[in-house]
Amino acid sequence: MRYAKVKVEAARVLANLEADRASPYLEELLAHEDLDVQLAAIRAASRVGSSALVPALIGKLQHPATRIIAPDGLVHCLDEDLADIELTLTDPGQPRPLRRQLIRILGSLPSNRAMGILLSWFDDDDDRLRGEAYDALLHRRDRLGVELPLSPERLTRALERETDAAYLLHLLRAEVGAGEDGRLLLNDALTGLVVEARDRLVALLDMLHPEISGERVRQALVSTDRQRAAAVELIDNVVGRRGRDSLLPLFGPPAEALQAAHSRRRPETSSTVNPLQYLARSPDDWIRSCVLFDIGWRRLPGCEEVVEAGLSDPDARVRETALFALHRLSTAQRLGQRLQAMLSGGASDHAIPQGESPMALSLLEKVFFLKSVSLFEHIPGEEIVGIVPILREVEIEPGVTFIRKGEEGDCLYIIVEGEVIASMEGGIERVSSSREVIGELAVLAEQPRSADCSARTRVVALRIDKADFWRLMNEQPQITIEVMKVVVGRYLPGTAA
Repeated sequence: MRYAKVKVEAARVLANLEADRASPYLEELLAHEDLDVQLAAIRAASRVGSSALVPALIGKLQHPATRIIAPDGLVHCLDEDLADIELTLTDPGQPRPLRRQLIRILGSLPSNRAMGILLSWFDDDDDRLRGEAYDALLHRRDRLGVELPLSPERLTRALERETDAAYLLHLLRAEVGAGEDGRLLLNDALTGLVVEARDRLVALLDMLHPEISGERVRQALVSTDRQRAAAVELIDNVVGRRGRDSLLPLFGPPAEALQAAHSRRRPETSSTVNPLQYLARSPDDWIRSCVLFDIGWRRLPGCEEVVEAGLSDPDARVRETALFALHRLSTAQRLGQRLQAMLSGGASDHAIPQGESPMALSLLEKVFFLKSVSLFEHIPGEEIVGIVPILREVEIEPGVTFIRKGEEGDCLYIIVEGEVIASMEGGIERVSSSREVIGELAVLAEQPRSADCSARTRVVALRIDKADFWRLMNEQPQITIEVMKVVVGRYLPGTAA
């Protein structure tokens, strides 16, 4: 601890030196194992402004504890050619969240080079990176006063492309279907993509018609019925008759959008194309993972090629889910033969996730379970992924009291199996069972426990410690918002367990 404090003080001293003298030492501090040292080095880098620190600072964008302040340090260290950012952006092996954040950073830079890089992503095939480029360009226009070098013709072509893509998503979501089975995660993911597609349409309409204020329209579309109707009317007023017929259904009820989608030509989703096979080729690794989970969970026939391709996917999460699907689809003999082939070099060396047994629960199985828990059901599956690492499985024997009234709420429990009795004042008892959460209000409101909780039967539960949960909510605000909505809607003051 004392050694780390010395390093923190060293970073403060380095902040006052010239770039060529300070940067070699700051590189070392940025790689230090102590978080406080890293944060001090990032702050010092903001003052030093050395381009030599850019690669290390880009790396800090990926760590939850440093990615909040790392952008400021990075912006102050970037040189004019932005070579390191462009190299990272064009590397398909880099995580998509990192590439999206770099595009957002480019939107805050006034240089012509930043504009040129953003324009190169305007027509990219990756929906999310393209959408980030739209937002970054609008940020430059609205916050930096930079005129966008985009002709009405190019914007109109982009709007037509996004319109087709949005209708295709509605069709795919309908063909995949809904349900409490393996389709739950895939349908949830596609619903998120439908919302993102609508946001891209609003961004392009904002570029074509700045008077509509795209950010306000986006907020209104997820607000009250009255505000949503006003936003649609505003879009109706600016797009004209031709645009009205093609665009307005996408801003209305899902059934209306789906009906319009069926009336349009859709060669990509002809009857000869399996929607799961189509989605399995998505550039979005979460979509590919959800497709494989659906195939495995429902043991869908005719999808062996999709599973085989997933086993050698560059993304570890996709590979793990493909292995889950393979296990669900295969007989014991076939599974053994396939695993033996993988282990002997017949498939990618990294097909089996390191440290995992083929029989262990996959990441998406854990996400699927959490998605069925009321506290998390409204959180997108891709966000729930962040909860999995902080889960700890515990077993509680019958009769054991594991929560006591008056104690500090240092954790919450999600029941997997068994029953729990909560004994409250006045002799009131409440029985909780699988997929119910115990102790969340005491953790979130930082109140003492208000009941004794004991195992009525043998209980298997997932424990989440308070410190881990609060850290996660700070890192992923959407989890905070959705959890608080559930808690506020469920409880009255004084009922914490």
